[in-house]
Amino acid sequence: MTKAKKWKYEFIFILPSDLEKQEQALLLKQAGEVIAKAGGEVIKQVDWGLKPFSYSIKDQLGGRYFIWEVYFAKTPILKEINLFFNRENKILRYLWKGEKNG
Repeated sequence: MTKAKKWKYEFIFILPSDLEKQEQALLLKQAGEVIAKAGGEVIKQVDWGLKPFSYSIKDQLGGRYFIWEVYFAKTPILKEINLFFNRENKILRYLWKGEKNG
């Protein structure tokens, strides 16, 4: 019997520290919807809070860090997801860290 493969990713991203709570909530919702549309499921969301930067990023001296645990049932096409994150100027930086689970 073959075991279904899942792809587990950590998605780390930074939002501006001066972003209003409503804007932040909307952006987090949109990010979750984009991931779900691509076949992913956000399992865990952690707000790491405000952290200072070592250098300025998009004229910001600090940001709010988030880390999400995301699972995909099939090989994800991150290019489609990244399109949203590249276009959204309120996301200062993001990183996908993945591992294939057997």
